[in-house]
Amino acid sequence: MLYIARFHPPHLLSYITHMIKLFILLFLYGAAAQTCISSSGTYCPTSTSAPTPCLAGNYCDEIGMHACPINTFRAAVGAAVVEECLACAEFTTASTAGSASCHLCQAGTYYSNGACTGCAAGSTSLVNASACSLCQPGSFAVAFGSGVCNLCRPGFYEDQPGASTCRACDSGKYTYSTGSNGQGFDAVWGATSAAQCVTLPSSAAPLVCLPGTFMDGAGCKLCPLGYYCPRMTLTDGEGIRACPLGSMSPAAGALDLSDCTVSSLLQPFAFETCSIAPGGIGALAGLPVTAMTTSLSTNTVFVTTATAVYRLFLETTSLELIAGQEGTVGVRDNAIGADARFASISAIAVDLDGPEAGVIVVGDGNAVRMINVFSRVVTVVGVVGDISQAGGVALRRDQSGARLAYVSDVTRHRIMAFNLENMRSFLIGGDGTAGSSDGTYPYTSFNQPRGLAFLEKVRLFYFILRFFLY
Repeated sequence: MLYIARFHPPHLLSYITHMIKLFILLFLYGAAAQTCISSSGTYCPTSTSAPTPCLAGNYCDEIGMHACPINTFRAAVGAAVVEECLACAEFTTASTAGSASCHLCQAGTYYSNGACTGCAAGSTSLVNASACSLCQPGSFAVAFGSGVCNLCRPGFYEDQPGASTCRACDSGKYTYSTGSNGQGFDAVWGATSAAQCVTLPSSAAPLVCLPGTFMDGAGCKLCPLGYYCPRMTLTDGEGIRACPLGSMSPAAGALDLSDCTVSSLLQPFAFETCSIAPGGIGALAGLPVTAMTTSLSTNTVFVTTATAVYRLFLETTSLELIAGQEGTVGVRDNAIGADARFASISAIAVDLDGPEAGVIVVGDGNAVRMINVFSRVVTVVGVVGDISQAGGVALRRDQSGARLAYVSDVTRHRIMAFNLENMRSFLIGGDGTAGSSDGTYPYTSFNQPRGLAFLEKVRLFYFILRFFLY
């Protein structure tokens, strides 16, 4: 049943009039209820009906909230008058209005007339200084407000105090001395006299590469990006140091740790002994390469020989040893970097989780081994004997997020999977006999499977290059 309400015009007009009055009363009541009335030491924040204590660094009167003047502070809340903003103690300042505390003048500045003033170039100061001191001979401060005087770098000297730069040695000279053991040369930092600029060894003497460079065959090359070369060197690849993890040098030719100033995800672990260092790309020509792959960014190529794993930086054409020792056959697991040993590497793959690889997996003789790119720790995955000879390796995460390494076994004609999280292995396909049957496990068969990769559009489809020998 449908009911219809009828409204007569006189009643409707009265109804509308009453409703308008009601809305006006409700509006006035709400406005009154939301009005915030502050008192001394409080203020009314936006859209708040209750007053709030005045913030630290400020005072609040009947007009509103005001910042404490420069060189005064207020640590507590609730100040009502400017007199509650306290003056900073001697030798401390509050350089901005509204400060909750005062601070000492920092290194590279000095206190004067209630303010911290930066030291001029060629001078510096300690914290809470009342004056700046000139840099001593052999050092310099290039910028206004420098907090430290830097030593003159090798090849430079300064014989006067208050220098903003150092003077370069004459052409053909350098600041160095004979090594402490009577062999080699040591670069000199902080030279204070032109007399410390010594003539470089003559052309008849053995080649010496200066700091910032390293020896590569018959010549010297600039230290590559991500490394610094602090020593004068006489042999190939000597004296190269990796920048700490997460940093790199802004340009080739760095010669000190302080030159590693640029953030980067590319750089390797900061080795304590620095025994692992890159050589020139020319070193690649003499290596018996057995396998290679690239990172997702394609700026880095990973290369293996039978006994070592390398990383090649294409941008700087520098080659770095990741793990193993060239020409030294053996087995040494849970070792780091050059201390690790491999028997016969035949396949390699890297993770593609990010632009730069963090995990390397190699097929090494009858075992599969994983290498952490940053720590360089080498670990067996599965057990030795899971494979006979690796033909190819491919990495992929499964539906649960676990990273798996798929390895083709050439002599056993099968595909194995290795879980890099729990280090277990399991069979994917192939019954150990040569064949070429398509299908799913256990009905598929392979004949000496080698190269192995994933197609991006298919979740678990692997592409295997089969080599038939007749």
